[in-house]
Amino acid sequence: MTASRPVVAEAKIDSTRVLPVPTAGRPADYRGAVGRYEIVTEAEPVVVAAGDPITLRIGIVGDGPMELVEAPPLADIEAVTSDFKVTDQSLAGFVRDKTKIFVTTLRPRREGIAEIPPIPLSYFDPATGSFQTVTSKPIPITVHAAETLALDGIVSNIKAGSAVHGGNDSSGGVLG
Repeated sequence: MTASRPVVAEAKIDSTRVLPVPTAGRPADYRGAVGRYEIVTEAEPVVVAAGDPITLRIGIVGDGPMELVEAPPLADIEAVTSDFKVTDQSLAGFVRDKTKIFVTTLRPRREGIAEIPPIPLSYFDPATGSFQTVTSKPIPITVHAAETLALDGIVSNIKAGSAVHGGNDSSGGVLG
């Protein structure tokens, strides 16, 4: 470079207006998602005994900022909590491409439950200027009765039909 000269120019920048998400008509389960989204779920195993854990994976696919998407609040969904024990903690997720994946555990409260109900996801769609709610498909499951164990069937060092002498069991412990 052998010479320099000053250049004066005016930069033209398109203005961007950032509007707040409206509060009117906001669903109770809205967690800040802005864009367009879909929700899918899968579970395993799908044949369990009451009280056994079921791993539930929730996938949220969308065109908004996926890092900011939160899991649906399962503990606030009466259709879920009436049949399943769920965590009341917010779920951490990870982003893969345009999908955020959350994993949690459900425990059926009783036998006879036939499905994991649809999980709703509410978001604000800036293209339409309105809130939308989408739901996953229900997941068919089979819940059998849990095995029960009688109190006298709990592990002990006393053999059936044997007498205890001197208040001590065979392991040297004192029976009360």
